[in-house]
Amino acid sequence: MSLHQRLARLPGGDGMSPLYLAVSLGHDSIAELLHQQGDEELSYAGPAGQTALHVAVLRGVEMTEKILQWNKGLTGEADASGSTALHFAASADGAEIDLENSSLLRWIRLRWPCSCHGRRTSTQALLKADPSLPCRPDSNGEYPIHVAASMGNLKLVALLLRKCPECAGLRDARGRTFLHVAVDQRREEVVEFATDGDQLPAAILNAQDDDGNTALHLAVVSGVLNVFCYLLRNSRVFLDLPNNGGLTPADLCRSTIPAGLHYKTNARTWILWSLVVAKASGGNIRRDHFQQQYVPKLDESTESKKMTESAQILGIGSVLVATVAFAAAFSPPGGYAAGDGNGSLAPGTPALAGRYAFDAFMYAVAVAFTCSMLATFSLIYAGAAAVDWTIRHIYFKHSLSWMRKSTRSLLVAFALGVYLVLAPASRATAIGVCVFTAGTLLFRNREVVRMIVCARVLQRRMGVAVLAKIGVPIAFDLVKSNLVYLVIFGAPLWTPLCVLFFVWRLSPKILRYIHRKLI
Repeated sequence: MSLHQRLARLPGGDGMSPLYLAVSLGHDSIAELLHQQGDEELSYAGPAGQTALHVAVLRGVEMTEKILQWNKGLTGEADASGSTALHFAASADGAEIDLENSSLLRWIRLRWPCSCHGRRTSTQALLKADPSLPCRPDSNGEYPIHVAASMGNLKLVALLLRKCPECAGLRDARGRTFLHVAVDQRREEVVEFATDGDQLPAAILNAQDDDGNTALHLAVVSGVLNVFCYLLRNSRVFLDLPNNGGLTPADLCRSTIPAGLHYKTNARTWILWSLVVAKASGGNIRRDHFQQQYVPKLDESTESKKMTESAQILGIGSVLVATVAFAAAFSPPGGYAAGDGNGSLAPGTPALAGRYAFDAFMYAVAVAFTCSMLATFSLIYAGAAAVDWTIRHIYFKHSLSWMRKSTRSLLVAFALGVYLVLAPASRATAIGVCVFTAGTLLFRNREVVRMIVCARVLQRRMGVAVLAKIGVPIAFDLVKSNLVYLVIFGAPLWTPLCVLFFVWRLSPKILRYIHRKLI
């Protein structure tokens, strides 16, 4: 440069100028030297039509501001794909635009999405230099807000909506708004922000793309429950708009649920349940035609193979639980008594027999063994190809229910066994182990959590009255899923009462019978 200042004007064979290369490599001092010793014709060119500003926004706000000071006209320059520097900034996911992905920072961004916490960003520098950049599409018709929504950049989406409210209605080449893109890419935080309260007008929430799909249509197709619930909770989101194929969100949901073997509490099932409770109607299509054209057909040969393979895998688990429960029944906690000479404990009697916790432990082991054996028998029928598919399907569903009960009972037995052994020496440790084990019991209750989440969303949309309609099914499901605990912890109390009741009811008859025999 000291010999010939015009060297900085000349890009390399790949179109990359010295300044572009210095910025892309993060060599700020070299970039400043090139600018200071260069002339007014300093080249900012890069490959594929890019400029130094395109790469500067990816390196940080300091370099972005320097490039803008040197050549503010670069803000309007687009590369070969039509992308401006703002498109590049919208696609970044680093700390330069404060998009850390921790749960705490996500919660903060959802509550205060436009706050900058004193930090300058490349996006702010670009918007300050050229406020019209948000309204410039690339060659695919995508605006910066579409790119930001696609990447899940909540803070940038909020900033663009605040600086340029008309961005909310901008459409890409497929007629999609940023909300369509966020739903399609499953960006939950962006959808939550956009559908919260009155952030967006109803026209944007219910906007249809070139295929006639609203954001709710896309949420149903994606099958992500959280994304769907964020849309459903907003009462201004219409549930009955048909797309170009005449399908409403409820129709689309029915067409995506498999006909054969599938988990009944998958997200799509809860989505359809929520739509039905919210009184979402179907499209203007004959129901028989809809069934023929859109509802998946059952392929029994494929389903038979799936069920056989599933039964083999589940059978291993059921047999394992039965084996462990059988061993636990004859290896009680505390061992066996050797006899104390007073006759209170006969030799071979469990040392801790008679305690409530021990009785509950034995009931838990018995329930675990019984349920696991029932699951095994059901899986034998479910895996037999000679049995009719409908019968196999029924047995398979029953086996899943028995397996859940057996594993829950085995966990309870483990906790009670540890409590019986540790409680005399360290009650705090025993209780801690029980609490820790109880946490694993919540794993199966994720379905219950989903049901409660859907109920909460429906209540927010339809009011408290809807809880009276769905409260009974939810309560019934809760009781049914936790009935095994009632048996384990209630049976030790009920058994003596039942014995006394039957003795009280039968004793008069027994005495009369004996009296007649004696006479």
